[in-house]
Amino acid sequence: HWVPSVLGAIGGGLAAGSALAMRALAPRCQLFLAEPEGAADGARSFARGVLDMIEDPVRRQHAAAQSRAYARGWSSAIMAQRMLALYPDARAMAEHLSAMSVNDAQIRERIRTDYARYGVVWCPHTATAAHVYRQLPAARRQERWVLVGTAHPAKFNDVVEPLIGANV
Repeated sequence: HWVPSVLGAIGGGLAAGSALAMRALAPRCQLFLAEPEGAADGARSFARGVLDMIEDPVRRQHAAAQSRAYARGWSSAIMAQRMLALYPDARAMAEHLSAMSVNDAQIRERIRTDYARYGVVWCPHTATAAHVYRQLPAARRQERWVLVGTAHPAKFNDVVEPLIGANV
């Protein structure tokens, strides 16, 4: 019986749902959240050991505008409520969950590189997760992983197509 690690660029609802499923089906599984730099409240939270949310709708809109990979419809407050229900203690949450941030240049490069190398077309969300995976130590990448893709590249055709030089 293997225990996977799950890596995804996923917003609040999917992160909370994934954490809930993991606790029920594979309690030892780890969830890694890959976030675009402009919306990395999860990564900041884990680094500080406290929830760091973008509460103000104007700031949330500004963060969305700053990053093309920002999950459209993200709600930090929803994620916080669900995660606190699952993990009322920040230390308990950190045992099973972690978050890393990726900047837009790294996301674009991952889309280009993986298309050229593997023929895979990522949406910016999934490219964020794929970039974090590639930054893991080689030994860690040999473990079993589930990479969560949350959108079709065509949702971001204006970003993806110029990077790969093809239609999606």
